[in-house]
Parts: sequence; structure tokens; C-alpha cells
Amino acid sequence: MTLDLCATLRRCPTEERRGFCYLKPNLVRVNQEIRETLAGLTLKDLLPENPPGA
Repeated sequence: MTLDLCATLRRCPTEERRGFCYLKPNLVRVNQEIRETLAGLTLKDLLPENPPGA
């Protein structure tokens, strides 16, 4: 899962044009944090303990 596809490219379009992208390092970090958070979740974590009507 990737929040922004530019973070997966070796050189994003901005880097191609300008030589550096100020957002990319932060996007890479945010993507990694999201992946780590999601990796620690199970389906049980996402479901309510007492579903309505149970």
C-alpha cells in the first residue's frame, strides 16, 4: 500500500524537473509508518467487540 505513488519511484516527476523533491522524503516516511501500523492490525482489531444485534 502506498499513499503517494511518487514515493515508490526512483525519481518522481518533480525530481526529474527540479533535481529534488522536498515532499518525497516525508511521503516515504509516512508511507512506511502507515505500513507498519497496518501490519500490526488483525481483522479482530478492526471489528467491534460487541456488534449491534449480537
